[in-house]
Amino acid sequence: MSDRHLPWLVAALVGGMLLSWLLIVPPGAQPDEHSHLVRSGALVLRADGDDGFYLLPDRYLMTDPGCYAFDPFAPATCAEPPAPTGDDVVVLTRADDYPLGGHLLTGAATLLPGLDPVWWARLVTAAVATVFVTAAVVLALRRSRLLAGALLVALTPMAWSSLPSANPSTYAIAGAAALWVALLTTAPRERITPWVAWLIAAGWTSLVVSRRDGLVWACIIVFAVAVYRRSELLDLGRRLLIGPLAVAGTATASTLVWGLTSDSRTSQLVVVAPIALALAELVRQRSGAIPPEARWWMVGIGAATALVAWPLVVSTRGGGWDTDLTVAIINQTDDNLVEAIGRLGWLDAPIPAFAVYAWLLVIGGAIAYALITDQRGLVVAGSVVAVAAVSSWTFELLQDNDSGTYWQGRYSLPLLIGAPLLLVAAPSDARGPTIARFARQLAVWAAVTGVAVVNLGAWAAARRWGVGLDGSYLPWRWDTALQPVAPLLPLVVLAACSVALAVVILVSPQSAGEDRADDPAVA
Repeated sequence: MSDRHLPWLVAALVGGMLLSWLLIVPPGAQPDEHSHLVRSGALVLRADGDDGFYLLPDRYLMTDPGCYAFDPFAPATCAEPPAPTGDDVVVLTRADDYPLGGHLLTGAATLLPGLDPVWWARLVTAAVATVFVTAAVVLALRRSRLLAGALLVALTPMAWSSLPSANPSTYAIAGAAALWVALLTTAPRERITPWVAWLIAAGWTSLVVSRRDGLVWACIIVFAVAVYRRSELLDLGRRLLIGPLAVAGTATASTLVWGLTSDSRTSQLVVVAPIALALAELVRQRSGAIPPEARWWMVGIGAATALVAWPLVVSTRGGGWDTDLTVAIINQTDDNLVEAIGRLGWLDAPIPAFAVYAWLLVIGGAIAYALITDQRGLVVAGSVVAVAAVSSWTFELLQDNDSGTYWQGRYSLPLLIGAPLLLVAAPSDARGPTIARFARQLAVWAAVTGVAVVNLGAWAAARRWGVGLDGSYLPWRWDTALQPVAPLLPLVVLAACSVALAVVILVSPQSAGEDRADDPAVA
């Protein structure tokens, strides 16, 4: 297979997988999809609104999932598609406090003729995700098969199912995946090729303009990679081209302006992110001149300060400090991590438990690889997961939401995607034939498991929406009136495309990046 044809082949396979997910998930089964669709339509149509209510054409109506959402035993067949009348209707959105960037492109697509807005919205988000995921796979594969295999693991069923939806999380997840891979495959002191520079800028932009927490996640990602690479952020900025820097800077500035003018507490937090990034980078650079013992004292003092400061920060919420609510939110952390792997739809379409265990087992293999080759990757990956958990507690408490279940695992996916990649980013061949053999075996294990888990998740979700969790296991009985085609067809296409993608990764020519030993992260 020539290097010139690889991106097109990967794009076709990734696009086939996303199109399959687009057709498998019934309209209304994606959480908050209708709310985001309404916001998108209201923006491009310049509709007048009051407290989230807008007057829009009735084509922006979607099937009400109320009869089956949160009840995994109730099939989606109980919901009736809305009957078109041609009249304008009043619709509600709760997404008015999101940045504009996550809805403008989706909204523009809904103006196209021929399909209902929800399908155009899903198609454009799937197209954007195809570009980002394809670039990430190709770039990872040029580094090593193991990194590409780990990317298949990092893109969990929750990630794949979220990508083709009228939800700004699509742009955040896809952009973050590309940003992680582009940064991890960019060695310090080396020239950054133009297309990689543009990918870094595009991934950053897609992340920061789409969600309220996007700029926070983007700052954490670039800092985590800088720590892992032992590189300087200023050096990265100097090696990027002027064009990509201008695009990323404009996106950041627009998000900061939006945060400063927002009435939402969590939206205002985006202003803190670049300041915290600059301070953290300054401390990191200055700490290099400090003796190791003093450095550990500095880390301890910093941790103690954060431990004291965090309750003070979250106490500024409307109801003040609430011990019971805080404990309830912290106790949800393990559920949120499982949700990020595979609890689809309205968190009512779980993938089989053994698939979750298989996924975690591969992570265990990646941890073993990191312990052997590069413990720094393990430390940074663990820190990223910890930061994702603490961030989820902080955002939820500052939302003034007393349910204790506001946060969902998919919100943390832009960060969590990086953990498997960090574990296997170190090159293997320079450490001897035994480690190289283990890396090749782990790449096969990761690719096979990633494909198996995403297909198991799709089949379990299609069954849940078609007949409920206690319904038939025969896929030709899972049809609903909400989907344009019977789910069996996209399930077969998904299986074919995902298996083919794994084969492409595993049989592609050995990357030159796998033979390099000059990586300062593992020197």
